[in-house]
Amino acid sequence: MRKNEISLEFMGKRELDRFPSPGAPDLEFDREDLLAALNGLSWREKQIIEHRYARALRGDCSNCEHTLAELGRKFKVTRARVWQIEQAGLRKMWQHLYKLKIKRK
Repeated sequence: MRKNEISLEFMGKRELDRFPSPGAPDLEFDREDLLAALNGLSWREKQIIEHRYARALRGDCSNCEHTLAELGRKFKVTRARVWQIEQAGLRKMWQHLYKLKIKRK
């Protein structure tokens, strides 16, 4: 993996399994691509993903990733709702990045 690339392993196995693997592009993206996908999300989705995956997005960040319960208290919703918002945001990001990789092939 090159210095400016980010792996999408942080998205979770369940989300990645939804897409076909034969002929699928590799899961390495430039930081700019990932941030562009993040900017395509709603404000709440973006905030939750930034708080949940701070280390993957910002690099070395000790003790800055938050649990579902912590984010639920912050956004005044349940843990389950935070998880649903997170999954919707990850799905949108993955679709954006997948289309981008297909277009570049």
